[in-house]
Amino acid sequence: MNSVKSEVFLLNPIESETSTLDGKTLNRLDQLGVLSLKDNSIFGNVPNLSSLVNLKSLYLNGNAFSGSFPTSLTGLHCLKILVLLGNYISGRILGSQ
Repeated sequence: MNSVKSEVFLLNPIESETSTLDGKTLNRLDQLGVLSLKDNSIFGNVPNLSSLVNLKSLYLNGNAFSGSFPTSLTGLHCLKILVLLGNYISGRILGSQ
């Protein structure tokens, strides 16, 4: 699988019905440093983003994500900023090793 080089990925607010997010496409962006999906009415579980090993900032606020805190995020050792405000995520935030 070829990776896609990018440092910042912004998804502008979707002006249609709510939608889900497929992590397969995002995981190809393995050089990504900032991912902002805020205010897009995305619902469902937060996808597995474990391939985004260079991710430093992740903005998921203002959506309708639900379910448990995604354990795949605990392996993102470069991640310094995580914004989950305005979602329905439950459970404990597990610390990374």
